[in-house]
Amino acid sequence: MIAESRCAIAHLVPATVYRKQASSRLAELEQASEGSAASHRKEILHLQRLLGERQEAEERLLQSKRDVEEELEVVWQVATKENQQRRELFASSRSIGL
Repeated sequence: MIAESRCAIAHLVPATVYRKQASSRLAELEQASEGSAASHRKEILHLQRLLGERQEAEERLLQSKRDVEEELEVVWQVATKENQQRRELFASSRSIGL
């Protein structure tokens, strides 16, 4: 009976040690995972901030482009009108013989 108890205890000791080792290893892995998750969250926030900054810069550039296009349209209209007036002036000066 005592021999059987010792055998049973001998089998329990390695299982207990294994459980403690597994538990310890699991705790280490959980800590590493939490650290990685925190690092990933921090990187995501950083990338979101960069994306926001670039989107704002893109919007400013697009607005500048629209402004320049509007200015060019005005310049084109003025130049077209001036060219038309010159053509008319030239045509009228030729017709009167100047």
